[in-house]
Amino acid sequence: MTTEDHSRLIRDAARTALSPLGFQQKGRSRLWLADRGFWAFMIEFQPSGFSKGSYLNIGATWLWHPRGGHIFNSFRRAGDFISFETAAQFKPEAERLAHVAAAEATALDRKFESLGAIARDLREEANDELSGKNPWTLYHAAIAAGLTDGQEFSLKCFQELIDQTADVDWKREIQAEAATLMRLLAEGRGFDAAIRKKVAHTRAVLKFPALGDTH
Repeated sequence: MTTEDHSRLIRDAARTALSPLGFQQKGRSRLWLADRGFWAFMIEFQPSGFSKGSYLNIGATWLWHPRGGHIFNSFRRAGDFISFETAAQFKPEAERLAHVAAAEATALDRKFESLGAIARDLREEANDELSGKNPWTLYHAAIAAGLTDGQEFSLKCFQELIDQTADVDWKREIQAEAATLMRLLAEGRGFDAAIRKKVAHTRAVLKFPALGDTH
C-alpha cells in the first residue's frame, strides 16, 4: 500500500466521523478544522517520521492569536500511536481513531460552549501556579476576560505579561500588543473591535466565512 492509500484510509474514516460535526479537511493534509466563531477545533491525525500510522491530537485555536493559522492553544493527545501494518489491520484502527476524535470534539464543544466558558477555563489556567506565568496563557486569558466583562482580571493579566522580562523577539511583540489592548480596554473603547479585527484576519487565513454579528 502506498503512502497515499494509507492516508486515504485515515481521510475516509475522518470524513465519516467528523463531517457531521462541521469539520473539514485542510487541503490534503491530516488536519481537520471546525469553525466555532472566535475559536476553531483542530484535529490532527499526526504522522510519524519513523513509521506509517497516526497519532491523534485534539484541541482548539483561539482566532485572536496574533500569528493566526494552525496553532494549538488548547491541546491534548488521545491515546498512543497507531501503527500501520496492513490495510485490513489499519482500516478499523483508523475508524476507531476517528470515532475517538468525534467523541473528544463533542466533549470540547461542551467545555467551550461560549466565550464565557472559554474565559472561565483560561482564568483557571492563568491562576494555576504552574502555567499562570506563561506569557501566552496570560495573553489569551486577558483577551477572553476582556471580551466577557472581566475587565479587572484582564488588565491584571495584561500587566503581568508586560512586566515579564522581554528576552526574545516574540515576547516583545506580544508585550507591545498587550500594551495596546490594555490601553483600549482601560479607556473603554475599541477593545472588542480590535479583537474582532484579529479574529477576522485569522478567519480569512483559514478560509472561514466572515464573522457574523451573532458571534
